[in-house]
Amino acid sequence: METKYGIISTVYERKDFYEKILLEMMKEKVSTIILNGISDVQENLSYAIRTAAKTNIPIITIPREELYKEYYAALGKARIQYKNITDGVKNPYIKKDGHEIIILPGTTNIKKGRFIITPNKETGLYYYDKAEANKKKSHIDKILKKICEGQKEKIFKDMQLVQRIYSIHNLETLAEKIENPLTTTLISPNPRAFSNTYNTIDSEMLYEEKNGRVYTYEELMNEKIDPLMELDLEQEELMEILEEEQIKQLYVNNGDEYIKYFAEKNSITKTIASYPVPATHFAHMDESKYQRTAIPVPEEVLLTELHYNTGQAEDGCAGIITLKEDKAAYKNIVIQENIFGDSPFLN
Repeated sequence: METKYGIISTVYERKDFYEKILLEMMKEKVSTIILNGISDVQENLSYAIRTAAKTNIPIITIPREELYKEYYAALGKARIQYKNITDGVKNPYIKKDGHEIIILPGTTNIKKGRFIITPNKETGLYYYDKAEANKKKSHIDKILKKICEGQKEKIFKDMQLVQRIYSIHNLETLAEKIENPLTTTLISPNPRAFSNTYNTIDSEMLYEEKNGRVYTYEELMNEKIDPLMELDLEQEELMEILEEEQIKQLYVNNGDEYIKYFAEKNSITKTIASYPVPATHFAHMDESKYQRTAIPVPEEVLLTELHYNTGQAEDGCAGIITLKEDKAAYKNIVIQENIFGDSPFLN
């Protein structure tokens, strides 16, 4: 059976982009909308969850690095009115229509957020022990104290303790749930690392000068190309100048090594990410600007191996993933204009 998932991340100021993306997903008749890394601002969190729920399409929420209190405050508020919301933290394994989805919420860097994925700790809730952290050379196991069932009621009545709660997922525990790696898709805000960036669309193109200076496309245009445009040069002449200056294309992957290890160890060949830093990836490249030389992974073609980064809603980017048996395909959503007139999502 073929199933479509709409995947969105990073909702901040551009609510016009976000709402247009939701409308596109409704037109595409996705079966579920996955908010894969939403926002670390509670107001935006609440808005994003409630607005997606208004589509009446089932919603799965996955925090990137949001604080525990802010995430669950927004989720709780939305669930008062809407019942079509599933928390990806508490439901990291989903089996549906002949395929499996493994969700890795949050980050592998404990300094970045309150939702941690790690191969080193058991699954559960922990709170940060400030007194231990202030001691010199405190081990991480002492800084994070496991919350037992008997402590939960007391801790959740203390707002200061709630602010210091961490939710930790153990990769090995999740791996035990996988029944068939060939029909499993891994969804995480963070991308996996790759040793060969030419074989994935989850890579970013940069430009490297002979002295080792690396430019983004925007930096290259502002610092190298735009000044030359005043000379009214042809495109071929500009490229010749860049070649003379020995500026070459450089493909990089800012993915996570833990997630790479997890995917490869468990033979998972389909990974979906939405990391906001390297989000201008192949999936949303403008071919005329980037002069891409790598072989692209085609849209809307079912493949047994797919590693896709949806980009972020704040830039007008999102994606649709189609899963069918042991294959997956992607389709880009790119929004470039505002919604005209009244928002269809206003109460």
